Amino acid sequence: MRIAAAFDVIGEGGDSIAADRCPAGELIVTHAGVTPGCWKLLGEPDSVSELVAVLNAAQSPAVWRAGTLLGGFEDMSAGPLWAVAASELYRSWALLAEEATGRQAPAFSQAHGHTAARDWRNHRWYQPLDAYRMNGTASARADERRRITRVQIGDRVFFGTDPNSDAKAASGLEPLVLTIRSREPVA
Repeated sequence: MRIAAAFDVIGEGGDSIAADRCPAGELIVTHAGVTPGCWKLLGEPDSVSELVAVLNAAQSPAVWRAGTLLGGFEDMSAGPLWAVAASELYRSWALLAEEATGRQAPAFSQAHGHTAARDWRNHRWYQPLDAYRMNGTASARADERRRITRVQIGDRVFFGTDPNSDAKAASGLEPLVLTIRSREPVA
């Protein structure tokens, strides 16, 4: 099983949700996203390529670390298979941005699924993301029809999708389109 993939964002795609411009640079794709706590537990890799190699080796318990969904409590170090978008993934990056002490995790963009930061049924953001939007720590956009979100916290951009998190699956889904280049040889 591959837990993560690394890409370089090389330009702007024609996708409206990406049109706020995904910054050129590194992008990591995982199931649930990489929290800064998980990054620290993995030895603080300096690049997305190094982080992906560590994650795909699946040697560290941090890769499998459960959070709210399995552990019953919020964990700012939840792993890339179990982190909950609003309360663990985005909250952990917002807290890191607010603290700004010690060695900072490298700024890279992420694409993830697993859970959404948006309540699609009620057309609202889950807490604490809504509070971060209100105080200016984060900005967020949602494509309600495709059920894709774009959240920015500092220099980090997160693209999230969870089309089946509602009682009724989304219809007419289309992919998120980014102009990227793989960091790994294509077999």
